[in-house]
This record gives sequence, C-alpha cells and structure tokens, in this order.
Amino acid sequence: MISVVRVFRAAIPIAILVLLFASSARTQTTRLISYGDCVDSTIATAGQINQYRFVGDSNDVIIVRMVASWINGPRIDVFDPLGNLLVSKSGSPNWNSTRIDTLRLIRAGTHTINARDVALQTGTYGLSLQRTKNPGLGRAISYGQTIRDSIRVRSCIKAYTFGGLTGEIVIVRLDANWLNGPQLELYDQAGRRIFAVAGSPNWNSIRIDTLTLSSSGSFTLLAIDASGQGTGNYDLYIQRTFTPGNARVTFYPGMRLTRVPTDFTSV
Repeated sequence: MISVVRVFRAAIPIAILVLLFASSARTQTTRLISYGDCVDSTIATAGQINQYRFVGDSNDVIIVRMVASWINGPRIDVFDPLGNLLVSKSGSPNWNSTRIDTLRLIRAGTHTINARDVALQTGTYGLSLQRTKNPGLGRAISYGQTIRDSIRVRSCIKAYTFGGLTGEIVIVRLDANWLNGPQLELYDQAGRRIFAVAGSPNWNSIRIDTLTLSSSGSFTLLAIDASGQGTGNYDLYIQRTFTPGNARVTFYPGMRLTRVPTDFTSV
C-alpha cells in the first residue's frame, strides 16, 4: 500500500508538467492580416502557436514567409476556410527561414496561417503574406522611374506593378544598403513567376538584365532579402531598351544638328 502511494505521489509532478506543456501548446494569439502585411511578433512559450487570418479569393497565388531569430526550423501551416490543411512547411534544423511558395487557393473566404516552431524554440520572428497578382500594398512603377523604399521587418515582401508589352526588353535593378543579398522576383499577369535573381551574401546590388516579355499586361515585381534577415533602404529602377521611359536627349560640345527635309517629293 505504501509503495502504491509513493508511486502516485511521484507521478503527480509529471502529470502537472504534462498538463502545463499541453496548455502552452494550445496557447494562441490570433490576428487579422492582409496581402502586403509584414508582421513582427514573438513566440514566448515553448509550443506556442500564433494564428493569423486573411481573406483570399479562389485562384489567388500566395507567398507566405517566416524568418525567426532561432535556427531550429520555424513552421508555417495554411488552412482553407473549411479548416482543411492546404500545406505545411518547416525550415531545416539549421535554417531560420521557411517559405510557402506560390500556393494557389482553391476556395474564397477566410484562411488561417499558424506560425510556430517545430523544436519548441522561442524567440522573435517576422512573417509576411503576399499574392503574385494584384499584390496588396503594391506600388506602381513606370519605365525610367526610380523608387526609393525600405524593408523594416524581417521576411518582408515589397511589391511593385508595371504595364508591359509583348516583345519589350526590360532591365530591373535593385541597390540595397545591406550586404545579405537582396532578391528580385518577376511575375506575369497570371501570377506565374518568370524570373528571379538573388545577390550573393556579400553583394548588395542585383539586376534583371535584358529580359524579353512574352506577353502583355500587368506584371508584378517582388523585392525581398534573400536570407530574410536583411533590413534597410534600397533603390529600385526599371527601364526598357527600346523607346525608354523618361529618356533625355544629350548634346555634347561640337555636335552638329542637320535639318531633315519633311517634303520628300522635292528631294
């Protein structure tokens, strides 16, 4: 009888620990977000799940990115309006970034994102949500224009849109003031990625060079940091090689102008 009591008493602390862990695993914070949002948040308790809800349309092609301060693999789960798991993605054990890439939504309605860690780690993280067609908070940019912008939150995805025509040859350049390798991604009017380029870890300038557009419509440019940890200011420039936008005529000393006849019947 005494041994049974002792075993029971010894089991009580273990049961309490199990209940506490189960309670922490259910601890959630819920927040509404929209396309284009960049969230800076914290997982303060082991097993904590931070939940985000957003409204999406069917056929939206979305990107969800999470970059953490720990390196044991952050995890993202995306659920549809009926609660069905669409995709789950974890970072590798020695990598602090994970990304759900070009996920096409099947149903319209309120979707759910769960942000957590697979190894019961705690710390801060950045989370971003964007779609590749009609991006949220997207800024219009035209040929010949330079936009100065900034990334203030880890994992943030900045979006820009421009109108292009079939056969146009475009150049896009991004110059950042951080050295962790900025990245550019280009999507067509259907939301499909057609080009991506990333800088090296010790290089802060990248360029999409002489890319020929194969269709006409509204294109989307996404500017991010390749590692997800880099933040700072950058300049984004776009141009086409034929009939460039905002082109200037330059005259140099000694240059002679010749009048071209307009009445060719008299020549």
